[in-house]
Amino acid sequence: MKKIIKLISFLTAFSLLGINVSATEIPYLIKYDYLSQKMTVSGDCDANDSFITIQIINGDESFESFDYSKLLYGGQCRVKDGKYSFDIDYDAGKGIYKGRLAHSKDLEKTDFDVVIISAEELKTIYDAIDEAVKNNDISAFEGVIDENIIYLSADKNAGGDFKKTDLFEYAKKNGFDYTQSEKNIDIFNSFLIFDKLNDGMISNINPQINKLYLEDSYLLEAYEGICKNESTRQYFTQKLSLREIHDIDKFVKTFKEALVLTYAKHASGYGELRTVLTKYGADLGISVSSNADIYKNLVGQDYGNISTFISAYNNAANNTQSTVSGGTGGGGGGGTSPNIHVTGSTGNVSETKDIPPEINITFEDIEGVDWAVEAIVALADKGIIDGKDNNKFKPYDKITREEFVKILVGAMNLSDASYSGNVFEDVDESDWFCRYVNIAYKNNIVQGTGEGKFGTGAKITRQDMAVMLYNALLTKGTTANTAEPAFEDNSLIADYAKTAVGTLYGMGVIDGVSDTKFDPLANATRAQAAKIIYAVLKQLQ
Repeated sequence: MKKIIKLISFLTAFSLLGINVSATEIPYLIKYDYLSQKMTVSGDCDANDSFITIQIINGDESFESFDYSKLLYGGQCRVKDGKYSFDIDYDAGKGIYKGRLAHSKDLEKTDFDVVIISAEELKTIYDAIDEAVKNNDISAFEGVIDENIIYLSADKNAGGDFKKTDLFEYAKKNGFDYTQSEKNIDIFNSFLIFDKLNDGMISNINPQINKLYLEDSYLLEAYEGICKNESTRQYFTQKLSLREIHDIDKFVKTFKEALVLTYAKHASGYGELRTVLTKYGADLGISVSSNADIYKNLVGQDYGNISTFISAYNNAANNTQSTVSGGTGGGGGGGTSPNIHVTGSTGNVSETKDIPPEINITFEDIEGVDWAVEAIVALADKGIIDGKDNNKFKPYDKITREEFVKILVGAMNLSDASYSGNVFEDVDESDWFCRYVNIAYKNNIVQGTGEGKFGTGAKITRQDMAVMLYNALLTKGTTANTAEPAFEDNSLIADYAKTAVGTLYGMGVIDGVSDTKFDPLANATRAQAAKIIYAVLKQLQ
């Protein structure tokens, strides 16, 4: 195996190899330029004029029992202005290497992995990606990604079962230039992170923040300006989580929303909030004012979601304007729905205009699904849909076939309908959903998955959800023309579902997960189910 670089200096580093790695890690960031076979290892350090030492060894070696004569790279640099940096040229083939940083001041030590691949080997991978995209072959695309994700993301621990269809759509739209190593690595890592954010698997984005693809450098500066401790970082991450992020543009918009909400809650003064709004308010639909009184009235509160914040901002702006002009006060504007009052953790400010007195929703976790709040509230108020434990709705939980049928039967006022008996082999008379699935069968809403089975326990797909809804509309005598959906993945919709999807699309009842994609085989969430069933109910009114 070729060495990364010839040993250039012993310095004092190698006497530190035997010291145990401390609990306090040295922050580091690795940037690769695979085309030029260069890498940079850098980070922050608050001990100016101290020294940071770096060592890199083969992946099959151990620092605890290492012969330093086999060291591949060793170096030392002085900390200046709170930062350190190593620029490393390497000459190595594909492989995973081990690195260690040591701090001369308090002997703190951090181990890390170095992921190396030659420009020629990397080009071969990207050629295979391009070929799969050119042929619209998502299976081949997924195979290339699965086999090479460690090197595409420069992360030894990357991989696992992450959703690649979003990445495929990005590749079809944008392509990849294999010479842009840093950008490509950030893009692959971004889609890996999106997947985890969508599933609520990240509680603190800070360790991944430098892996994200953010063309606007101020976004990162604004994040670092407010997320200075564990509490604010977790708060910011909460605003990014469970938001169905499937592309770079949606992520950037969600990132801006999270910044605004975090500054609103945690800014040390109203000026910080005004600064971030001046920068990004227009992107979020906010007509930004220079009036300081508006921001004084907003800062220091938890608004839960961006719609609630916008409503509060508009109220503050209108009230301030009315006060200046001698008026009687301003109205609302923006927000979710003027007929919805969400209590719980959605914030201290809420829109209460024209609230029907019978609605009293206490779900604490729907602030991230502004597009579905009205549907969730309305269906819950009618007793058609229920929450889960501890005032939680769990909007991004995947919904099973039987759960969806129960809600649909209730929405169609069929819960008390009769049926002749259980017709499904995988449904027992004692099951809570037995009644609902058999009522749905009798009314031609469901047929099952074949061979006498309903498909109990399976997560419902978006196209099957459309079919059940379409059948339910037929039971009500509803007719509509079938339209051709404007989705790039229409070819993935099964033949049995095309009429249903086309009809619901034409009615404005169903849309895609993005402007260009329907994603028929994706599993529907509880929020999506509420949204679409509520849309159907409004069509029937």
